Amino acid sequence: MYCTRCGQRNEAASRFCATCGNQLDVQTATRGPAAPTSATPGSTLPGLRRTSVLLLIFLSFITVAIYYPVWFLRRRSALNGLRSRDKLNTGVFVVAIVLFSVGLLLMLMAGALEGFGEGLGRRDILAVSKGLEGFAQFLNLVAGIALLIQSFKVRRMLTEHLASLGQARPISGVATFFFQILYLQHKINQVLARSTGAGSR
Repeated sequence: MYCTRCGQRNEAASRFCATCGNQLDVQTATRGPAAPTSATPGSTLPGLRRTSVLLLIFLSFITVAIYYPVWFLRRRSALNGLRSRDKLNTGVFVVAIVLFSVGLLLMLMAGALEGFGEGLGRRDILAVSKGLEGFAQFLNLVAGIALLIQSFKVRRMLTEHLASLGQARPISGVATFFFQILYLQHKINQVLARSTGAGSR
């Protein structure tokens, strides 16, 4: 019995795919592996698309890093369709968006209070401003650590998937730590470019 999502073969009595967890349809799963609907012909990473890293930098800058968790959310379904034991959950990214948004709001409030406090010479207002700024930085740190963990999870997912296809490629842990989604998208772009080139020959 074949999974209609990832094409992996499963036991005849299985209800869920052992590779991607997709529910197996008895009527269609026995016909053989089918290409995922979102896959590009010849694509090694079905459902994923090439995206300019410069565009990611721009989007991250204008959204004050809020785009970081959005990157994961937009690719979660495709990444979860890869041949890997790890899967991404929506919750952590929604929480990260909330934390970044609240942190941004607190930073704006802190800036306004700081200007107000300096104008009036009120140290108590300045103290509140510093407190809000510190709390905002804490929220951003928590969200950043959570996304760093998810970046390494995506690294494992890509590594396992490519290895299962016999196309293992090194994905640097150091680069993942420092550049996170920028580096991951760069590696995705490389894999897709090579698979497209191989398919066109």
